[in-house]
Amino acid sequence: MATPLEIALGFASTLRESGLSVPVTSSVLFSKSLSLLDLGDLEEVYWAARSTLLFKVADLDRFNRAFEMYFGVAPHASASAVKKESVTILIEDDEEPTDGGEALEEGEEVKTLRFSSREVLRHKDFGEMDEKEANEILDLIRKIKFSPPMRRSLRERRSPVGRRLDMRKSIAEIIRHDGETITMARKSKGLRKRKLVILCDVSGSMEPYSRVLIRFAQASLWGASAEVFTIGTRLTRITKELYGSDLELAMQRAADAVKDWSGGTRLGESLGVFNSLYGVRGLARGSIVVLLSDGWDRGDPEVMAKEMERLARVAHSVIWVNPLKATPGYQPLTRGMSAALPYVDEFLDGHCLDSLEKLVEVISHAGDNRHGPKLAATR
Repeated sequence: MATPLEIALGFASTLRESGLSVPVTSSVLFSKSLSLLDLGDLEEVYWAARSTLLFKVADLDRFNRAFEMYFGVAPHASASAVKKESVTILIEDDEEPTDGGEALEEGEEVKTLRFSSREVLRHKDFGEMDEKEANEILDLIRKIKFSPPMRRSLRERRSPVGRRLDMRKSIAEIIRHDGETITMARKSKGLRKRKLVILCDVSGSMEPYSRVLIRFAQASLWGASAEVFTIGTRLTRITKELYGSDLELAMQRAADAVKDWSGGTRLGESLGVFNSLYGVRGLARGSIVVLLSDGWDRGDPEVMAKEMERLARVAHSVIWVNPLKATPGYQPLTRGMSAALPYVDEFLDGHCLDSLEKLVEVISHAGDNRHGPKLAATR
């Protein structure tokens, strides 16, 4: 008999083939629900699936057909029906009441609510959003302000309180004043923003999140000295494609440049290419490196561990953002994620706008918590 995980993944795949969007987090939640149920009771299985995998009433018919196709049994009429109630809801807001409202009938149920739709959206999982909500989130993400920490520049600048004498400037001033000794010019190293490098996983398992996270990476280009790459079965540099005043056109250029979108996952090998061509040679040296990935990797975990260690040795800080981390009961047990964690400074979730805003805050203080115990003795 198939395991709960096999059933959950199989049915989720059937739903996607039917045109429904199913986030990985929902598949995991469905699998955990099945482990608590009698798998022989298909009515319980149906309701577990419906409560975790269905997000729009309009998709109910397609959901039911997919359930019948996968499990071989049509949902009972009473189970598939949508119960409708007539309730009048008054939305309480800060606007003055008007006289144009309809009168309420005697005995009619009234519910008064106060809420902010934008606040609700800030905490909603990207994978559970409809197209309208996703577009609103993309617009909000572009307004995120990045403020990476500063670092000492190798280039020195003139400073009245500098510790080093600026002999060239001092001698020039003495000559200009006919040999008279004046106050000696001084200089010190200036400050510049620490470089930010973002590696975004665009494999199939990250499909519900990839577009939003790429927009997040795009926003970083305007507030930080940033470089953006995608990783999947290959490494693609998309920094140049993401620049431009037309954000949608820039996103389309980036999508056209990425040939492995929604493909397989070879994170360790892709990181190896990054380290060899860009990272160790200088791009990641002293930089804040952010990896946006769920950690699913079909490659050798030893390769992942080796490349993460190489990256951690040269980066100022390594931050791993995993949307699955927000799932109740989540543990980083996948081979790729387990191999990478010892070399990560911060491990965060990135499933909603609120979590991305917290990520920006972590980036602004990156380096306060340096690498874990396995690297402490080698740095």
